[in-house]
Amino acid sequence: MFSLTRRGIIITIIIVWIIVILLILASVNIGSHLGKDIKFQVIVEWNMLDIVNESYRVIDNEEEFKSLWIENCHIYRSHPDNSSMSEQIPPPNVDFNKSFIIAAFWGVKSHGGYLCQVSKITEFDDKIVVYVTNTYSNYFSAHTLAFEYPQSIVKIDKTDKLIEFEIEERYTLLGIKIIDWGIILGTIFNIGLIYKYYIKHIKIKASIITKLEEKPLSEQKEVKK
Repeated sequence: MFSLTRRGIIITIIIVWIIVILLILASVNIGSHLGKDIKFQVIVEWNMLDIVNESYRVIDNEEEFKSLWIENCHIYRSHPDNSSMSEQIPPPNVDFNKSFIIAAFWGVKSHGGYLCQVSKITEFDDKIVVYVTNTYSNYFSAHTLAFEYPQSIVKIDKTDKLIEFEIEERYTLLGIKIIDWGIILGTIFNIGLIYKYYIKHIKIKASIITKLEEKPLSEQKEVKK
């Protein structure tokens, strides 16, 4: 009975991990089979615009882009004609006859440690998908205590296709994603089960065999497993 239970546990663990690995491989490769990654140019990946609410935008005209910038940019530089004066940093030059702006804003955060990135843009037959990764890292690390506005603004070639966003939020502990900690701890737990029900059982059997060999033949049948 013990042997069947042990074998059942081991077989179940192996089947579960095979399924998990196949699902991970499928999720990683599905995008590459259906679409192709397109190039984009990063314009801003810092607290340049003070956008309070989380939002994801496609900007296709200069007026909208300049309005967004002027209203929300609170970073200044020395005036080129008068060093005693300052001026707002101007928006980057974008030719909207050839390009679009993709803007991802994670909203205001009370301290540092947050990162917003356009990680990938993939073109499909009927649409373009912008993949945004929002990461909060290192719970035990020192962070700035000032308000921050994690954001990512990129430029892509102009397109007539529908543009969608896919958002992934990652929370890491000591540089490792929380979900990966689950996998690590789950693996350790499974290894512990295998040790308890398989390796340890083999050692018990080996110990019994050793004791049997040490006893006279007439006494061996008294030893029970």
